[in-house]
Amino acid sequence: MVQLIFFCMLAAVLSLNTFALDLNAETQLQKALHRIKELEMQARFNSVNEEQKLRACNERVELNENSLKMK
Repeated sequence: MVQLIFFCMLAAVLSLNTFALDLNAETQLQKALHRIKELEMQARFNSVNEEQKLRACNERVELNENSLKMK
């Protein structure tokens, strides 16, 4: 009888432990997904920023070429 109670308690503890591990894994997964979204947003921002810099550089080159043609 004592062994039965012991095994039931052990099963309950293992079940709670498994639940806690699942919850922790899900929390870690949510954190990782959030970090991925942050990195994607940063990459988009950097891409747009680089595109703007390239466009401004091209405009300066065009202005320089036009001013050379006028001389």
